[in-house]
Amino acid sequence: MERELISERTKAGLETAAKQGRKGGRLPKLTAEQRATVIDLRDGSTPISTIARTLGVSRDTIRKAINSASARSESDG
Repeated sequence: MERELISERTKAGLETAAKQGRKGGRLPKLTAEQRATVIDLRDGSTPISTIARTLGVSRDTIRKAINSASARSESDG
């Protein structure tokens, strides 16, 4: 009974949020502009650790940005 009530309220809240144009999930660490900066810096042979320190994110975040950009360019090409 209690679980059903919680479930109903959660679903109602999610529906209301969707109607207001909100979507769930985590916000991206890097903006599109920052991702472009990462690619430009990396093309200039800047070390990943330096790029990460400059943007205030982890090296793994930089690697993910580089990998997703290369995957997009391969699928476009």
